[in-house]
Amino acid sequence: MAESNKAGGVVLGAGAAILAALLASGKVKAANGLTADELIQQAAQADSASGTLDSIDKTLKAMSAYMTSPGRVINGQLANPHTFTTFQMTCAAANVAYRLPDKAVPYGMSLVIKALVGNFGNVYIGAGTAEAANLNTAYPLIANEAVELQIINSMRVYVSAAVAGDGIVCIVEQKEGGG
Repeated sequence: MAESNKAGGVVLGAGAAILAALLASGKVKAANGLTADELIQQAAQADSASGTLDSIDKTLKAMSAYMTSPGRVINGQLANPHTFTTFQMTCAAANVAYRLPDKAVPYGMSLVIKALVGNFGNVYIGAGTAEAANLNTAYPLIANEAVELQIINSMRVYVSAAVAGDGIVCIVEQKEGGG
């Protein structure tokens, strides 16, 4: 038993050292919860409160949760969000720009805007009402065509349609708890 506790202590120490080195290197950054110090403190408390093997299991679970939480930066990459949201918009009048609803777009993710399959004409995308309603400046989408925009919020996009009743559908990944 003493040998397994020694081995467990070595593994626990190595895991904590790896995590601390990653955090110190800037390849992994704290977000949405525990800092590196808090995580190491939890591991130390778990080690003193229970057997070494139990504390290794708890530490590995805490490290896994820490490394995979949404918004976490791992090797310069953000962890994937846990959910997504979709919404649809129909243009009630032709050549009138409508603002998309308020949906946050997490950093590194895209808002995907797709023209509805059943559209009879083009829909137009713009950064403002004048741009979206002007066929010379708006970005056109034919039926079933999509575009991705890496913007901070969907409400910065305006849509108009050549035919009343045409519209778009959107999808965007979300952090836990929505946008």
